[in-house]
Amino acid sequence: MLMDPTSSYAGQDILYPLSNVPSKGVILPWREAQEILPRGSKFTVTDWKTGLSFNVQRRAGSSHADVQPLTVRDTKIMKQLYDGKWSWKRRAILIQKNERWLAASMNGMPHGQGALQNGFPGHFCIHFSQSTTHKSKHEDPSHQLMIRKAGGSLFAYARKASPEEVITMLFASIKEGDPDLAAPVVTQKISVLPLGKQLAGFRYEVVKKKHSVQSDLTATYDVKTVLYPQHGGQIKNTYSVTVEKAKATAPWQVTDVALK
Repeated sequence: MLMDPTSSYAGQDILYPLSNVPSKGVILPWREAQEILPRGSKFTVTDWKTGLSFNVQRRAGSSHADVQPLTVRDTKIMKQLYDGKWSWKRRAILIQKNERWLAASMNGMPHGQGALQNGFPGHFCIHFSQSTTHKSKHEDPSHQLMIRKAGGSLFAYARKASPEEVITMLFASIKEGDPDLAAPVVTQKISVLPLGKQLAGFRYEVVKKKHSVQSDLTATYDVKTVLYPQHGGQIKNTYSVTVEKAKATAPWQVTDVALK
């Protein structure tokens, strides 16, 4: 776990990471995690990057956990993780319940209903392996990558990832503003791509090119993106992304990204 200092914002207290926090958690499928964390249960969320922790209660959720901070102080700590501004961006987290530490992922946006006097207008979502979203009923790629990050298996996943999965790692890292997600599949700086922390939002779609030259060691895909700058509006782009492997048994790596 990285113990980086968090950014400050007006009115925040100085908070410090907990000690004795493991570097990774156990990755469990949602069907098992929800048995450990039944509705109404209380547990601790620890941010993987900063080590800051806050307490929550599971309120609802059938395909992932809908949770709410327990107190105003817990809400304040959570908001500090997002630099004082609520965000849909995903973060790798560790869940502590009794003596167990589980790998998970959360977003930082209040939505829906809440039931506590905690200064948090609603609840937020925590995903585990095989969790799905409310609307799509599919796994969220960013959440699943954050879970692997919290579970210490991101590099192992990348070694077996398909070309589409490798490209998803790159663009999810932009969407979430987290270079760690792309570190296993990108060995050089790609200056043509936007920086996620400068964006208010980012969407992408990986599309295999129908007429590109493919081989067992090379593949090219188009990635359609929509950028939402902090100052408003949107920008649509398409990138041509090439992935290669050095030999048949080697993992795929992103070797070229070009703006079309």
